[in-house]
Amino acid sequence: MPFKSQKQRRWMFKFKPKMAKKWAKETPKGKKLPKKKSKANEAKQTLIDIIKEELKAYIREQRDGK
Repeated sequence: MPFKSQKQRRWMFKFKPKMAKKWAKETPKGKKLPKKKSKANEAKQTLIDIIKEELKAYIREQRDGK
């Protein structure tokens, strides 16, 4: 699982260094992590994910002729 924020990364290396090394390998190189993940960003991303899924379903329905 890749890191989602710098704060998560710092905490993980301090308390769970073995797991942190594994996660560091899974985090894309050069990815700019936010200082900390805010609830607003999390809610926004959830909404974006829901909209994407609804759009995919709509496109499938239109393509299948329903």
